Amino acid sequence: MSPSSFNEGDAIAGAEARPARSCPSPVEVSAGDSRVSSQRPGASTPESNLGGAGDEDVVLRRSDRAHAGERPVHFLLVDDDDVDVMAVERAFSQARIRNPMVVARDGREALDVLRGTGGREPMPEPYLILLDLHMPGMGGIEFLQALRDDPKLRKAVVFVFTSSKDEQHRLEAYHYNVAGFIIKSHMSRDFRRMAEMLHMYWNLVELP
Repeated sequence: MSPSSFNEGDAIAGAEARPARSCPSPVEVSAGDSRVSSQRPGASTPESNLGGAGDEDVVLRRSDRAHAGERPVHFLLVDDDDVDVMAVERAFSQARIRNPMVVARDGREALDVLRGTGGREPMPEPYLILLDLHMPGMGGIEFLQALRDDPKLRKAVVFVFTSSKDEQHRLEAYHYNVAGFIIKSHMSRDFRRMAEMLHMYWNLVELP
């Protein structure tokens, strides 16, 4: 709209017609959850952004407003299940999200990746963590405790991505300020919905 065509009365009427919107909050994703397809007014749908015929690959940055040259988001997938790891990688590929992804097999290895210890290069910022709970060695809850106790890592954004439906596990995870608790079985092995949700989350929410 050009400055000459702006009408203050139309703007006020439009503002009154729009419903109030709440702030983003931690999410739990389940089958058929309509929140996965929610969007900002005027934004294209996940289907048109991700994986559609002729679409370009997507590299997530801090936001849609990121300046050219800003570093892309890195993903740390902490999961010892090879089948699930491949399913997540396939989902990101189908959604055409080409961001760098590092896989750690347990919590201890994930901490090495983040800290740059154990012969690993430190994880570049910004990053987002997908965390399974049941793993040999250091499990997901122990990892979360160590993460929040570390002054350099405590701000990390973590989504739990697990097969556990245990209510106690969910409460413990939220105690350590996870951004969401995603149950794998609700995805029915179609993890693309999770990839689309992460794409939308990163575009909507300003993160450290």
